[in-house]
Amino acid sequence: MKKVLLVHNDKENIILHYRVKVYSYLSRFLKKRGWGLSVICSKKDDEFCDFNYHLADITLKNVIQYVLKNDISTVILFINMKRWRLFPLIITLRLLGKKVIYWGHGKNLQDESNIAKNFLYKIAFFLSSSILLYNKISIKKYIPTFWHKKSYYANNSIDLSDACCLRKPSAVLKELNFENSFNICVIGRIQERKKIPTLCDAVRKLKHKNVTLTIIGNIEDQSVLQYKEDTNIALLGPIVGAEKYDYLNACSLYCLPGTVGLSIVDALCFGKPFIAIDDGVIKHSPEVIYLKDGKNGFLLNELNVEALVEKISCYINDPSLIERHSSESLNIYRNEANIDKMAEGFLKALNHV
Repeated sequence: MKKVLLVHNDKENIILHYRVKVYSYLSRFLKKRGWGLSVICSKKDDEFCDFNYHLADITLKNVIQYVLKNDISTVILFINMKRWRLFPLIITLRLLGKKVIYWGHGKNLQDESNIAKNFLYKIAFFLSSSILLYNKISIKKYIPTFWHKKSYYANNSIDLSDACCLRKPSAVLKELNFENSFNICVIGRIQERKKIPTLCDAVRKLKHKNVTLTIIGNIEDQSVLQYKEDTNIALLGPIVGAEKYDYLNACSLYCLPGTVGLSIVDALCFGKPFIAIDDGVIKHSPEVIYLKDGKNGFLLNELNVEALVEKISCYINDPSLIERHSSESLNIYRNEANIDKMAEGFLKALNHV
């Protein structure tokens, strides 16, 4: 069994609950293929995990000691580029004869034109044995052609193998007093960058068409609270596990006007059409590639209430459109966005080194 260590030190400096599930799945996947995965991190969410982990401050000394003590042959570095630890770690590991895989976006997505930051990424690529990015498009956009042979992609995803529903959609909507409505759902941390007020305003305009909105997640954007008295908008707060999936399964459409992230994988898994905005200003995560305009949803070119109302109305007026887009969402989930595709990308990068 070959041993690989994943050094987790992203900007939040903690393995969040969804990453715990991803690493657990990845560990099981790789173990069947001859790789033993361990993870070193400063802290993790208090959730059951099915992988070896070691809690320690991510310092050069701690990582190197762990690598030498446990006879690690390959190290995957998932480290925010702002942290100075990245380059001393890569250099020391390479001097020790260890293989190093850089895993990340490949560029600062919030500041893509910054020459100094982009140069640092190039240094990381040069020093690494292999490069692992979030999708195939990122390789073409961010990696020079002469490094393509050592570049791979692991479509970013989450583990939904245990996603299930406990209640019928009709029962869920009845509980919300949304019976027989056209229900829209959005799940995640409700931050300003998600532009939820724009969606709420669109739903207000469509109230006469019996359109309702379910918002699930911690409300960090306080401006959303102005809609809590609306009878066709439900602010449910944080919900996890099967109960969350009950609400997702009950909706007809998923809509996120602002930054699109991993929640799109949830929507695809349950076969939901997706509406998002790409106006050149909103900064999306790589997962937005799962939205194919006109095939499994719509990608609008401006953040505009009227444009949202128009596209939502397309689904209300043509139920067959929902069926077609729902079917395509499921296809994209199976063929591109599921956790197996992500794990296969890791395996290819590991086998390369």
